Amino acid sequence: MLRDDAKNFKIILERDLEYRIYYHITNAINEKKFLIMGNKTISGIRTSAETRGTKSDSKRFVMPDIMIRDNDNVNEIRIILELKLDKAKFRSVYLNRTKDRKEFNADFKNLRKYWTNSKLKKHLKYEFFIYLYRDDVYSEKDIEDVISKKLGYPQLIPIAINRYWNGKGWYNQPTKDEAQSQIDKEYTRLDTIDVRNNSSKKTSKKKSPGKMKASSPLTTNRRRLIAIQCYRDSKKLQDTLVSPDKREFYGLPPKGKKPRKGRR
Repeated sequence: MLRDDAKNFKIILERDLEYRIYYHITNAINEKKFLIMGNKTISGIRTSAETRGTKSDSKRFVMPDIMIRDNDNVNEIRIILELKLDKAKFRSVYLNRTKDRKEFNADFKNLRKYWTNSKLKKHLKYEFFIYLYRDDVYSEKDIEDVISKKLGYPQLIPIAINRYWNGKGWYNQPTKDEAQSQIDKEYTRLDTIDVRNNSSKKTSKKKSPGKMKASSPLTTNRRRLIAIQCYRDSKKLQDTLVSPDKREFYGLPPKGKKPRKGRR
């Protein structure tokens, strides 16, 4: 079912993988007897530093990706699932990436801790590690064999799903390389969402300065109005316009006298 989901591009993100597993399980189990939950906290177990986040955490808890537990006794957990999915930019198995190997090994360590826990081991039936990837060298059987050795217990079961593998062999229609290229392009296309507005950075059109329009020469009457207004606003003008001819030209009274009412 998950291989069909991957083939039809229903699984792009790890959360999609979780949703599809949840969907398939809820259609198969009796939900009156069992509860299926995602990222539910289990108190009392300390996880590895790689998955806990910091070494200074004081609380002891774990949060498996998916768990199935009894409805009548919620402390009795029957199945635990941990999920991993390679991002669209990765076209090879996690074994080829040093940083991811450490993270995967931390998850394997956690799964072993669940199984050996004094309380969980009394009712825990199985654990699953589900890994969805793309690689044209390692088959699903190859990866499952590697992970089985890491998990160390037969009840801890790996499920590997290779997007380049159709369940019987490599995709080879029309050719293997072309089929893988089509898968890569579609997987990347669906993984990318960009809502930036391409026209948000429009180049501003600058207006050319052109020719300056010549200002009209001031009329005698206009000059008088400006001079009178300046005279009213600043008494210092009286000191600059000393000549009686200039004062008369601008419509001002002789120095020391106020202008007559109504004169402009």
